[in-house]
Amino acid sequence: MGHTGWKAQDGVLIGETNGPKGWLMSDKNYADFELSLEYKMTAGSNSGVFLWAWPEGPIDGGQFMEIQLIDDAIDDANGANPKHRTGAICHVVAPDPAPSAPVNQWHQLHLRVQGRQVNVTFDGQKILAANLDDHRDLFDRFPGLTKTTGRIGLQLYPGHTDFKNIRVKKLPAAEAGWVPLFNGKDLTGWKTLPGKKTDWKVDAGELVGRSSPESLLFSESGKYQDFHLKAEVKLTAEGNSGVLFRTKFDGAPGDSITGYEADLDFTPGTPSSPIGTLWKESKRVQRALKGTAVPDQWFSMEVIAKGS
Repeated sequence: MGHTGWKAQDGVLIGETNGPKGWLMSDKNYADFELSLEYKMTAGSNSGVFLWAWPEGPIDGGQFMEIQLIDDAIDDANGANPKHRTGAICHVVAPDPAPSAPVNQWHQLHLRVQGRQVNVTFDGQKILAANLDDHRDLFDRFPGLTKTTGRIGLQLYPGHTDFKNIRVKKLPAAEAGWVPLFNGKDLTGWKTLPGKKTDWKVDAGELVGRSSPESLLFSESGKYQDFHLKAEVKLTAEGNSGVLFRTKFDGAPGDSITGYEADLDFTPGTPSSPIGTLWKESKRVQRALKGTAVPDQWFSMEVIAKGS
């Protein structure tokens, strides 16, 4: 749309303009999806990735939801607005932490858009996790924030920006009956055992535990007997955690825990490994099959409890 300053050369999509603006859009609409790409821009350049855009929208993308890609030196010279820096939902949510994005270097961008949640990872670091409904005061100014489906777009603003390895994966729509246990912002809906030292916190939309000695965090959303739980998990090579269920809010960490535990432990050769081994109190019930999870990378985990 707009200026046609795009060309493909040697596996690289090149956008360049000295002034006229425009954007290149996908040929399909996307609702929930993951998008990954690599980009590189020259000094003074300004670009971005539009989410849920529409063909009839403004050529400059001013009403769209945009993940900003920019030579941050431009913004520094104009007052350094954190909501206008690389990785921001432009004019809406600032990245935290703000990434380092030197020009004339390739950078990796990964976006996950599901429901009203937008997560941004830049060069392997998670920099933004936002619930769009927390920004209703900006819906009139940026109607793209209200959308639930639309085109993916690459913005063409003055400058030169290269893109490569652009990949998109559709995500399944949220199924009815699912209840979020974590709001991505704080520990609302969670509690720890009274008097126990803990180190649980929320960091860039992630629920992080770095406790030593071990500690427990309990959901307050209700008591579940039969259920289906889904979670994304990442552990260090020395990490030892687990998902407890049908347990009680009492006792102390260790063998005194009642109920079941789906173990999360990468330590090789221990009774807890491999990931997913099932315990009931201090007894191993079922050793898990060898999986594909590896340390320091996100993996999906599901626990289905039904009957006895």
